[in-house]
Amino acid sequence: MVQGFTFNDLWLFVDAGQESFRSITRSYHRGAAGAFLVYNMTRAVSKEEGEQFAKENGLLFLEASARMARNVEETFIKTAARILQKI
Repeated sequence: MVQGFTFNDLWLFVDAGQESFRSITRSYHRGAAGAFLVYNMTRAVSKEEGEQFAKENGLLFLEASARMARNVEETFIKTAARILQKI
């Protein structure tokens, strides 16, 4: 947990890049304090490319796997902590 923060304060909207959500995504993204860029690690993006993209854009880079139950909770906690530092 992040001090002074509860997960009731964290809203997560998943549009998975679906065209059908295009009309509402702008309203949800407007004013957002953070976002997750998610991609399939087994495809064309290497870890090094992901790290470089994050560094160049001032982003936090974490690898997680829901299927393997690895680093998922830590990803949310670190992202929430980073958001709290910036707001």
